[in-house]
Amino acid sequence: MNAKILKLIRGQSYTFNISNREFGRNIFLITTDEDGGTKTGSGEITNGVVNTWVLESGEEWTGEYNYRENGDVYTLAIFSETNSQQLDKSKLVFTPNSSHPDTLYFQSLNNKYVGGQITLIDAAGSLLNSEELRYLCGLRQTNRIYPFNPYVPFVTNFLTESFPASVRSFFFNDAPIISGLFANTEFADGGDTILISGLISDPENDILSYLWSNVSPLISLTTSGSLVSDIDDPTSLTTSVTLTTPTVDTLYKFMQAVSDSDNTATGILSVPVSGTYSFTSWGDTDFVLGDCGLPYSYLL
Repeated sequence: MNAKILKLIRGQSYTFNISNREFGRNIFLITTDEDGGTKTGSGEITNGVVNTWVLESGEEWTGEYNYRENGDVYTLAIFSETNSQQLDKSKLVFTPNSSHPDTLYFQSLNNKYVGGQITLIDAAGSLLNSEELRYLCGLRQTNRIYPFNPYVPFVTNFLTESFPASVRSFFFNDAPIISGLFANTEFADGGDTILISGLISDPENDILSYLWSNVSPLISLTTSGSLVSDIDDPTSLTTSVTLTTPTVDTLYKFMQAVSDSDNTATGILSVPVSGTYSFTSWGDTDFVLGDCGLPYSYLL
């Protein structure tokens, strides 16, 4: 048993909605002891409990049902391969009363290690802070369902039946995560073609778009010529870049922008590129210090 504990007030009704089909087949139970109900249905609390069963078609079932030893539930009291249908539990309404002990348990019929403890109390204690009455619930969405809108009756039912009245819900989508940007070489010569790529993830596993751009250098301070490199496919996660040749050893910077329809994350990749002149030859006078964007660590 894990450490989850629900505190329920006697005399109030609590609805447990079970929308996932596989969880419905695992059968949510309220039991009298920690191991009760596993595989057999024994130990199950029925006093004060109203279950809603549905067929695979989604139609509600109000007739007899039977627990099998493997934990499945079927429509007839006596199981028959030919005329029984497997049931799912879609909802359980529990109204604890004075006959229930102070400690109960909720669990899966098929797995006694899934669930937690229920502690029954007679009344709620006083609030330490009036703001405890206000709650905010975020509903994460993914762009994989855009432009389709959620099925309104389902969302309405979920918000009205599963949430306390004081809960305000909102939809949100987290930005992509750029864990690192990489080149296939630590140093490059002017005129080289290199590969650049990124290690990207997204909290919602969204469909992502990419855009590479040349940040710097853009113009040589000595010649006023363009130093913008040729990016083969700017919209690809991994692409090749043909580097221009700078006047002196210079740090080239490329930005990757990653978008998921709602957010954009950016990162900078720096690649040191050797130029026509190098700081190892101090006799060269055809450049100015402003041409060089290398940190001092590269010049040691």
